[in-house]
Amino acid sequence: MKTLHINSAVTTLNQWRKKRSVRTGFAVGLFVLGPLMVLVTYLALSSFNLHSTSVTLRLIVLADLIYVLVVTAAVSQRIFSIISARRAQSAGSRLHSRLSAVFAFVALLPTVLVAIFATITLNI
Repeated sequence: MKTLHINSAVTTLNQWRKKRSVRTGFAVGLFVLGPLMVLVTYLALSSFNLHSTSVTLRLIVLADLIYVLVVTAAVSQRIFSIISARRAQSAGSRLHSRLSAVFAFVALLPTVLVAIFATITLNI
């Protein structure tokens, strides 16, 4: 009896998760939550908040960790769906893979260059 309720709940959750409006709302929520998390973390760690306790800082860092894990899970799920579409040879999967690779290269190149430049300037 209990298994039946769990299976129906999982089925309902999967149907809800596959809706386009839910996925869009989730993505927009993550997009808005990112800068808010940065602002809260900055204010907690900066000199603006001299009365913050270690419990508050731990909760904020835990919230940041959870946010990073959720974003990582969402990106990983998307990558796995691209790979599975590529293996199934669905229409447009090669183009999608190429565009994703170009975007990743364009996003990572400045990051790597800044890291190299910062390392060189800080060491010299």
